[in-house]
Amino acid sequence: MKYAIVTGASPSSIGFLAAKKLAATSNDLKVILACRNEEKGQQAQRLIQTEYPSSRPLFMLLDLASFDSIRKFVDDVHTLDDGAIAKDCGLSILIDNAGIGWGKDTPYIETNDGLEEIVGVNHFGTFLLTQLLLEDLKRAEGQSRVVIVSSSLHDPNSWKDKKTESNEPALVLPDFPEGIVQSKEGYDGFQAYKVSKLCNLWYAYELQRRLDQDRDSIKVNAVSPGFIPTTGLTRRSGWLGVFFLHYILDPLRYFGIGITRSPDEGAEALFQVCTSDIASKGGEYFQLPKGKDVIEAIPSSAESMDENKAKQLWNISIEKCKL
Repeated sequence: MKYAIVTGASPSSIGFLAAKKLAATSNDLKVILACRNEEKGQQAQRLIQTEYPSSRPLFMLLDLASFDSIRKFVDDVHTLDDGAIAKDCGLSILIDNAGIGWGKDTPYIETNDGLEEIVGVNHFGTFLLTQLLLEDLKRAEGQSRVVIVSSSLHDPNSWKDKKTESNEPALVLPDFPEGIVQSKEGYDGFQAYKVSKLCNLWYAYELQRRLDQDRDSIKVNAVSPGFIPTTGLTRRSGWLGVFFLHYILDPLRYFGIGITRSPDEGAEALFQVCTSDIASKGGEYFQLPKGKDVIEAIPSSAESMDENKAKQLWNISIEKCKL
């Protein structure tokens, strides 16, 4: 038996579609659907089981906004099937897909552990979960994969103020690394989201560097699934924003124009990064090019390649997650 974990696998998400693709590959792969909403998680399990009767999907409760929930989830994983993951089989695939989006006038919200919610979930929750599962990933037979979902918005060059004539890229935050976690005063939810996606890349690259030093068989990659406005990530956009994204902007892709991608295209990118030989090197950033069927590695921003900042982020993450 092999095991895979997909976070944020509720129905209508790319995590769910990626989990379904994994479930269809082998009857010997048990796919754990890690969701924070019990009703939606159970629905996702039923949908996959109905479509693939011989598959082994399993919903397990996980809220990345709570360190206690993350630790309980890992404990529950270790007792699953009489401790198979902890004792024998290990964990073959971890897709870190779950995340919090942004919208117009996104409110400042804190996680259960006092962190700004977007970076708290998208980076720190992902960091803690992945770190706690590393030994299980090392135990898996053959090469195990970690796939961390980032975004093209991680690039500081995309943050330029269009109202100015400056060609200089915007700073991540003036007081890196402490300023990664914004305070309520002057809060900007869109910047928090972009910073969180940059943190995802810093973490993916730094984790791979450390694993390479220990000659571990885990391969860590990041992926940009593209702009997919029809998932729950845009639910904070307000009714007018959701209407525009779902019914005006997204349909343009059916005519071969526009910038959006379908949920299935995003899920296919995730699926290929955790199964294809193309992603067997580790420490890379992938996308599924528009109109293509196969993923390709692409360069991420110069900022994301800053090893010094990645190390600083690692240290502050260890501190914030109390590891």
